Amino acid sequence: MFEYTNLIVIGVVTLLVIITIIGLLSRYRKCASDELLIVFGKAGKMKTADGQTVNMSAKIYNGGGTFVIPIIQDYKTMSLRPMEINREITGLSKQNINVTIPFNLITQIGNAEEFRQNAARSFLTANSEEIRGQLESILTGEIRAIMAQMDIEEINGQREQFLKKAKESLEPELNKVGFTIVNLNLSNIKDDANYIENLGKKAATQAQAQAKADIAEQEKLGAVRIATTKKEQAIQLAEQEKEERITVAITTKDTNVQVAQTQQEE
Repeated sequence: MFEYTNLIVIGVVTLLVIITIIGLLSRYRKCASDELLIVFGKAGKMKTADGQTVNMSAKIYNGGGTFVIPIIQDYKTMSLRPMEINREITGLSKQNINVTIPFNLITQIGNAEEFRQNAARSFLTANSEEIRGQLESILTGEIRAIMAQMDIEEINGQREQFLKKAKESLEPELNKVGFTIVNLNLSNIKDDANYIENLGKKAATQAQAQAKADIAEQEKLGAVRIATTKKEQAIQLAEQEKEERITVAITTKDTNVQVAQTQQEE
């Protein structure tokens, strides 16, 4: 009877150990290289960029795995894939004229631990559409703020400078929610008053007038060169004729002298 009881106890303990092992194994979670595994609950501490130690809101893993402790921990995943946002942004320029600029933004969660923590705090329970909407709002707000500081001529004529300002303004705001800029581009700029179109027509008219003026100037210069060349040729011809006459006169004189000398001798 005692041995039978011991067998039962051993069986129960063994069963509990097996259940425990299975339970632990079932709590092992892993993620692919293009996603983050966010373990939250009891997450530990981390050092910030300024050297301070703070409690982490979550432990974050990329392309690996970890045990998620039952009861005190849970997990979710977040995608690391780049997100493309295409948006036409309309805002007022410095002259209070509505300007529309189509933007193409490619963004993703940053590699730094601080960015990933920010992303987890901002979007852990959000779906992709909610994340996209928030990022679009950040993009729109920053671009409109820059538009208000610039004339249409500056926006249209200094696009590289405008794009540089946009990146410098947008990057810190995206970093606050864990994202970074992969690429940012803009395309054709439009405005409600057709100001840019008229600027283009004005520039084309000025270019055409300048071209005609350049042609007239070149024709004038050509005519002057031709007249100058003819004058120089006439002067050279006159000089040659003069030299020839002098040569003939000298030769005639020498001949006459020789004839006179010969006659005298005779």
